Amino acid sequence: MAAVETQKIWAIHQIIGTVDKQLDPNFRNEKFIDDNRKHLMTVLDIITFCAKQDVPLRGDDESDQSLNKGNFLEILELLGKYDSNVTKRIESLPRNAKMLSPDIQNDLLTSLASVLLDYVKSEVEIASCYAILADEVKDASKKELGGSLRYIHKGNVRDRAIGFIELKDMDAGTISEKLIELLKPFELDPLKCVGQGYDGASVMSGIHGGVQARMKGAGYRNATYVHCASHRLNLVLAATAERHPLMKSFFDILHLTYSFMNGTKRHAVFIDVQDERYPNVQALELARSCSTRWSSRSLEVERFLRRFDCILDTLSIFGNDNDADTSLAAKSLLGSLQTKKFMTILVYFGRLYDYSDFCTKAFQKSTATVSSCLILLADLRERSVNFYFDKVVEYAKDLSSKYEIENFDVRDTIRQRRLPERFREGYLNSSVGHTNASNFEELEILLRQNVREILAELDARFGTDQSGIMKAADCCLPRSQNFLNKQELNTLSELYAIDIKDCEVEVFRSFISRKDDILSR
Repeated sequence: MAAVETQKIWAIHQIIGTVDKQLDPNFRNEKFIDDNRKHLMTVLDIITFCAKQDVPLRGDDESDQSLNKGNFLEILELLGKYDSNVTKRIESLPRNAKMLSPDIQNDLLTSLASVLLDYVKSEVEIASCYAILADEVKDASKKELGGSLRYIHKGNVRDRAIGFIELKDMDAGTISEKLIELLKPFELDPLKCVGQGYDGASVMSGIHGGVQARMKGAGYRNATYVHCASHRLNLVLAATAERHPLMKSFFDILHLTYSFMNGTKRHAVFIDVQDERYPNVQALELARSCSTRWSSRSLEVERFLRRFDCILDTLSIFGNDNDADTSLAAKSLLGSLQTKKFMTILVYFGRLYDYSDFCTKAFQKSTATVSSCLILLADLRERSVNFYFDKVVEYAKDLSSKYEIENFDVRDTIRQRRLPERFREGYLNSSVGHTNASNFEELEILLRQNVREILAELDARFGTDQSGIMKAADCCLPRSQNFLNKQELNTLSELYAIDIKDCEVEVFRSFISRKDDILSR
């Protein structure tokens, strides 16, 4: 029996050996195998590099005659200039084994993504808890929602994108189902999910039928919903900036000026004017605002202030243009910009955004903590309360004098129609519900009202955050002034059904104090 088995094994080896030689004489050629591996690693490294830098791999024309074959092929060709082995391997490989086709690139990208997600999964499993983040990321592929996981690994906060979801409907039920489907491959414990972060839209934040409520009902009951601090601050500013017609008109003028300057000929003149006024200084482009990204409005106002003289010069040039429409548009904008009212509002928003934009950017940093966010919000509120209107008016007057602006408002340049005597007492010089400012004092009243509205919005959106989670998290930070505050700890104990005893708090406080003393020695 043993002899028969030996004969079978010997026959199988003989067949395998023959098949090897018939299929490929290089099967046992170690150099051939090594060259293939090096070629594969080169291709993978280029694909990984392009994915990491968020640049496309393919070009519009990848033919041999093309001057730009796309990032992937151009990088491969560049490497071949400094390493002849790269070029030799490509030339020696069969056409169907070069691994340069779009299909191969997509397959390798999919494999890389799979490996990365497995790595993320292993890290999240080690972490004791995690949070879910999701936001709209519609792009050319028409996928509507992007999901990511936030967790702590080796003492560092990790934010890892885990995929994109194509949505046919934007209702809470569809979004929550797709989000759970996206999380399913990770096989994570829903009870270890302690947070979920989305925007403030009712479909996401609704406490009864929103995505956050549905996620809790689907087993993620410990996932406390937190509205992004930066997005909330954006909503504060967006809700107050255009509430008054005067403010809305101001931003309309900025947008119209940007659109006018964006023409090819006008833009070239604007750059030339800057080069003449500010030689040896990089010319600045006017920024276009976006209502959903408040930092863009901050940049818009800042650029307008820094190059206001160049804007006036450019508009003056085109005010004498042969084209009647261009000339009329330029003169109209000049009339709107050359008023003390516009200048004062421009300076006001410039100062206000210096405060708020710093907070917006700080909230978006990966190093941001709950404690630092609370400190920044308190500082922003204090700065708003103590806003120096007298300095705004003083600076606006100085700029008006510098640019030879004499009229307070556009209406001052228009001859008022003489009214019959019987109508003068009942004449209204402003629209119903609107408040016009005819001097600095009245304008200051409107600006102070705007600041009060900002303070009210800050209190409404940050004063009592969801379940007090920000303050509750802050009391867990040893460096915080509210460290182990019993009242705030009760919020956490109620959220996660943990019974926190007074003796445990005191022992932990003593332990942290002793540890700090030892480390400081």
